[in-house]
Amino acid sequence: MLLLSNIPFTEHYTTPHLNMKTPPPPHLKIYNNVAKFREATKFPQTVLAQRVGINRSTLFKIEQGQIVPSVLIALRLAHFLQTSVHELFTLEETKVLTEEEKFDLEMAELVQKSQEKRRKNGQA
Repeated sequence: MLLLSNIPFTEHYTTPHLNMKTPPPPHLKIYNNVAKFREATKFPQTVLAQRVGINRSTLFKIEQGQIVPSVLIALRLAHFLQTSVHELFTLEETKVLTEEEKFDLEMAELVQKSQEKRRKNGQA
């Protein structure tokens, strides 16, 4: 079995993979639980980042969802946090609304706000 902790690793190999030059499509949202698992294992950011082979600011950006890590970094994070990549990162696909659907939603929100305002003012 290959242990990820034995793979020599330096951050400069991952730099092109870390920064997403193209944002993900609007119908895809990546959620991550890295901070939650890191805090549960009592790893300071500096220690985990060093073990994974990235700097602390990169780990911070991953935890904040500002960047999406490469597969290798995601695997190393999962290894050191003793969980799976699937537990750390989940992908959710949302429906892309048409312009008509967006308009309908906005109108429904306006009607609801108007009704709430009338109720507060004692009007039926």
